[in-house]
Amino acid sequence: MESALVAEAKDDENCTPMDRVGDILLEGVRQYAHFAGAAFVFYEDRFLFACSAAGLIGMLLACAALEAVHISPTLGDRLWRWVVPTCGVLAVFTAICSRLAHITAYRSVCAVLLLMSFGITMFSVRGDKDAKLQL
Repeated sequence: MESALVAEAKDDENCTPMDRVGDILLEGVRQYAHFAGAAFVFYEDRFLFACSAAGLIGMLLACAALEAVHISPTLGDRLWRWVVPTCGVLAVFTAICSRLAHITAYRSVCAVLLLMSFGITMFSVRGDKDAKLQL
């Protein structure tokens, strides 16, 4: 059974320089297209941007609080596998439901979302054994 690196090296032997240039250009275009799409959506729906920023700030504050008590959230898997996607979905879901329910108290919704993201991050990562710092 071949490893992925050996298989990739065999594929690289068959690639022409033009293929490599094409791969580099397509990868760059794809990244910039995603960035441009997100920037356009955030410009058009500023409440979605505010909810996303509140969720991110809540996660960052929880990570800082966990670092203060000698837990490193970025070393464990729970932050990356569960917390980040959950908080992202929560931000989008909150923005959409608030729009549909005609809720105009945007600051209150963002504050609640910040606290929810903070709580989800604190309770999920605190129990992660891989996130404990080795002193």
